[in-house]
Amino acid sequence: MPEKSIKIFIVDDHDILRDGLKYVMSSDGFAEIIEEARSGKEFIEKIKKGVDADIILLDIAMPEMNGIDACIEALKIKPDLKIIALSMYEDRKYYNKMIKSGIMGIVFKTSGIDELKKAIETVNNGENYFTDFDEIMKGSDPF
Repeated sequence: MPEKSIKIFIVDDHDILRDGLKYVMSSDGFAEIIEEARSGKEFIEKIKKGVDADIILLDIAMPEMNGIDACIEALKIKPDLKIIALSMYEDRKYYNKMIKSGIMGIVFKTSGIDELKKAIETVNNGENYFTDFDEIMKGSDPF
């Protein structure tokens, strides 16, 4: 567990996911959710106003502006943002697009909370964390 609570900005269009992350992250003092947005557009508006988050948890599929485009725009505004993509797309095409957008981490939504916390700590320390795509796809049947 980190020495101090990590400040997190959650960007996801699903209320239940944001609420669940807030509960899990704050219940053990691991993190403090300091900001939320429901769309890429809302996220960019809040970044322009100035948000002092340690980590951004950014959904990829959202209304108004997807997470990949939002990441690119946010990094133009504030290049030192530490962004972790949360994705339901376990597809190499999206995985590669997310990496090219400038994110520091990817965690699939099928991952457990322990992996997400590990990703948050890793990225908060200035390192990249990418869910092992090949491991996720082992034994998966596309039909």
